[in-house]
Amino acid sequence: MSKANTKRNKETKILYFDTSDRNKIIIGFDEKHWEFTSKNQKPQDLVGLIEKTLKREKINLKEIKGIEVNLGPGSFTGLKIGVAVANALGFALDIPVNGGRKLVLPKYE
Repeated sequence: MSKANTKRNKETKILYFDTSDRNKIIIGFDEKHWEFTSKNQKPQDLVGLIEKTLKREKINLKEIKGIEVNLGPGSFTGLKIGVAVANALGFALDIPVNGGRKLVLPKYE
């Protein structure tokens, strides 16, 4: 195992996402984030976008140690989907899920 892989495994990976905007989804891990904007990007695409981001960054689901999700204000449907995905992932991975008002990605404001 290389030093880079060893270092990455020791880092705490926190998955952040914000689905409060109808036309924008923000996904982040630790210090990195990606903003998906398009009329075609809907909150319903969140799981696919998380999967695509994990593959691109070569992060395994088991490396994620926590999830943070935006609780609003914003699109009611988008917020429901974000919270549902966060809770489902948290339950499946047996990791804590936290939510916050406004943007839960303060590093990216």
